[in-house]
Amino acid sequence: MSDTTQEREPLARFIPWAVLGVAVLVAIPLGVVRGAATVALWLAFALLASAVLLFWESLRSLIDPSAPVEEEEDEASRLAAVEARKNSALRALKDIAFERSIGRLGEDDYAELEARYRAEA
Repeated sequence: MSDTTQEREPLARFIPWAVLGVAVLVAIPLGVVRGAATVALWLAFALLASAVLLFWESLRSLIDPSAPVEEEEDEASRLAAVEARKNSALRALKDIAFERSIGRLGEDDYAELEARYRAEA
């Protein structure tokens, strides 16, 4: 990860809160000067803009999966992938043991496959 990406990530976490703060700070004077209807329209605009930004970010992450993600999610996905590989190898060990027990797999093939799947698990 580059230095500029590391610098932007902490700031990116505060952007939604900053937008909310600006919306509220603009809504208060509008309410005093123009009335409640203007505040309702302003807040509706802020919600609509937020929905568009959320949609845009979702679309961007679908189009560009290599976009940076948060480290916790990245670590969790790596652990899930490793766990899935381990479970797959354990299932394969059970399958080859069953295939050997019914005579579909020879002893030499079984020994080779068992060694490979045990190493992977």
